[in-house]
Amino acid sequence: MQIDVLLSILLENDLPQLPSWESEVTDSKVSPFSDKLLLFKATLLSSATAGQYGANLASVFRKDLGAHYTRVIAEELLYGEDSVNLMIKHQFSDQLPLAKESS
Repeated sequence: MQIDVLLSILLENDLPQLPSWESEVTDSKVSPFSDKLLLFKATLLSSATAGQYGANLASVFRKDLGAHYTRVIAEELLYGEDSVNLMIKHQFSDQLPLAKESS
């Protein structure tokens, strides 16, 4: 998990850990939001996260952190692609224009 990788780096360097959101999770079985909204938000957050990781990668001078950022960016982009494909599958979004195939 991405958070575990980044937290382990903080621990190895005796830096403060990030706060956890686990206390915000409830055991409710009924979602107060629509599937369409939740999937849109997941896609949006995935895009923002990949962008933030990219900005971090551009400003880091340690090779080990650069390697971690490169890996988590790739993971995040795959997750985002899955989210977009789900939105298209459930007709929450239109298929994005594709490049014309050469013959």
